[in-house]
Amino acid sequence: MKAVKKSSPRAHKRSGPLLSKAEADLDKQYDEAEAWGHLRIYVRTRNGWFIWRAFRVFRLAGLPIPEALMVKLDQIAGRLLEAGDHRAIAKALEMTKGVGGPQGRTAAIATINTRAIAQQVNDRIQAGQKKTLAYERVGKPLRKTEKQVKEIYLRWQRKR
Repeated sequence: MKAVKKSSPRAHKRSGPLLSKAEADLDKQYDEAEAWGHLRIYVRTRNGWFIWRAFRVFRLAGLPIPEALMVKLDQIAGRLLEAGDHRAIAKALEMTKGVGGPQGRTAAIATINTRAIAQQVNDRIQAGQKKTLAYERVGKPLRKTEKQVKEIYLRWQRKR
């Protein structure tokens, strides 16, 4: 296989200077899926942290930036230029929706964790596992009760 240089954010975490073309292509696909996932979460939560996270993944992976994302960044830039104080800057960056500026990243991480739990449960159910068993199996390594996992899953499903 032809070796290529690392270009993906995922590839930078690996050791060794070269990846096979197939590995590099697969990394790009994962990166693109991750970036689009961040944009989908932004649409649901309106937490601006996800806009910036998606932009960074697209850039680091060398992927084309979607026009809708560029339009959104232009809107944010316009609001930033008009911002007069730190609160207006946080609002312009959309880092105040329900969580406040500094807590934006913490809320984003909680959203990602919730989504991961819900996705694991959903994958198990789709594979034919009973819901109660799926809740238990997903929760055990996370030290969460079956009830906690069920609540997370059902809350996430309602938002879909």
